[in-house]
Amino acid sequence: MRASLLIAATLLAVALAAAARADENGWYFAAQTGISYVPDIHFTNSATPGAQDKVSSSLGAALVGAVGYAFEPLRIEEEVGWRMADFDKLSAPATGEVRASGGFEPVSGMTNVYYDFETGSPWKPYLGAGIGGAEMISRIGGGGITMVDTDHAVLAYEGIAGLSYRIDDHLSLKGDYRYFATPSSDYPNTGSFGAGSARISYASHTVMVGFIYRF
Repeated sequence: MRASLLIAATLLAVALAAAARADENGWYFAAQTGISYVPDIHFTNSATPGAQDKVSSSLGAALVGAVGYAFEPLRIEEEVGWRMADFDKLSAPATGEVRASGGFEPVSGMTNVYYDFETGSPWKPYLGAGIGGAEMISRIGGGGITMVDTDHAVLAYEGIAGLSYRIDDHLSLKGDYRYFATPSSDYPNTGSFGAGSARISYASHTVMVGFIYRF
């Protein structure tokens, strides 16, 4: 009798867990905003071979929105993002160390895949990864010289780690950390140096808060 009750209780728990997951399956919309930090960027310019230039950035902002589909514990989504960070210092042989102008402003389109960890509570940690592309709106200058002034399409990828809290059947709040980066690429140089290119790799660390709304 006790074995039968134990089996019945186990089956009920499994059924309830499956039902809870089923409630979270389907289409959803997500949006987040936060603070972005871009580490020092070292780059080379074909106009000054053998030299390495460096720019540092102030804290910037980020905004992303996504439409996705959940089939727990996995989610897949299409994301559009915008990030910006202004430069505050430029160090280069052509200028010395001067106050910088410009910044990077990537506008990205990403395909992300997430894995949600079930905890049996409204709290749910998740990990994600994405790949896509970014239109890099790039301006690098200082000391009266413009080194890069161009829009450039590049491959992009990101890693995500976060935590959500389910308020009701439709709405969850969430916060996460994102590492967003692009491989090293040649940026056409349309600045003061004229023809040529600057080889640059971009990365940013972003802390974001937002929500998920399930339809």
